Amino acid sequence: MSVDVVSVGVVCADVMVRPVEELPARGSLGLVPKLEIHLGGLAGVTAAVLCRLGAKAAFMGKLGQDGFGDYILNALTSHGVDVSRVTRTAECCTSATVVLISEDGERTFLHHVGTNVLTSENDIDFEVVKSANVLH
Repeated sequence: MSVDVVSVGVVCADVMVRPVEELPARGSLGLVPKLEIHLGGLAGVTAAVLCRLGAKAAFMGKLGQDGFGDYILNALTSHGVDVSRVTRTAECCTSATVVLISEDGERTFLHHVGTNVLTSENDIDFEVVKSANVLH
């Protein structure tokens, strides 16, 4: 595999909810007009953006064997990121963040660190890193 950039580390699914001006009372249902999911995390987003700009990028990291992990793999792949070195685990869930966005744009976060905390040097293919121009 020949790539320009290898990006290693934090990736997550960002669930964006807007607008949220207040939380519903405990145990009740609150309705919101917009809820979306996006690729998040510096390493994952960097790889995706670099591919969109024409670079060849690979992402290396760990994802859970869950829906958020599936979403992240699909999102990275759809941007052209090489995900062949991503590892999956049943040890814990994929990292995800719920982003509550108010009308004025202020953001409040609920975050699950998930598999990002398990990512280690064992998840890095150093031969691929050596052949790349940049390690991010």
